[in-house]
Amino acid sequence: MSVSLDDFSERVITPAMPPRLASACCISNFIIPGSGTLVSGFAVFCCSKNSDMDTGDKVTTCACSLAIGLLQLALSAFILVGWCWSCVWGLHYVQMSKKHYPEGWGLDQPTNVRTSQPTRGDVTSFLSAVHRQGHPQPVLPPPYSHCVDPPPPYESIYQQSRADSYPGS
Repeated sequence: MSVSLDDFSERVITPAMPPRLASACCISNFIIPGSGTLVSGFAVFCCSKNSDMDTGDKVTTCACSLAIGLLQLALSAFILVGWCWSCVWGLHYVQMSKKHYPEGWGLDQPTNVRTSQPTRGDVTSFLSAVHRQGHPQPVLPPPYSHCVDPPPPYESIYQQSRADSYPGS
């Protein structure tokens, strides 16, 4: 899996945690706003996918998560903005976990996916099967050419249209 800069910056704010921990943080964010966010801040040190982060990045992630968790808790005491923010944050933990731990969620892709375009293995196996049937060289269609004949010169079209428009001249 290739990791982009956007993915890295996204994981600095919301760590990619294993499925059970992400689900637990999500549920706890729904029950007590900010609690799952506080836990996720400490999870970056021990159980999240962060092999490309150095110690400074991990400390930044922990500090951001702690500050955001405390803000979510404080804002939920006065208005429901903190609780809504906490719920959305919890769902984001689950999305990050699905993105970085697809095997834990049962999202493995099947290995024998058929597409409409033949793969190199399909073409090779077809050609070898044709060769085994006694054909020394398989007959393939000509390669696709996107080039077409150029249009006729403008003068010939112009002269033909003039001759057609003036009958009897």
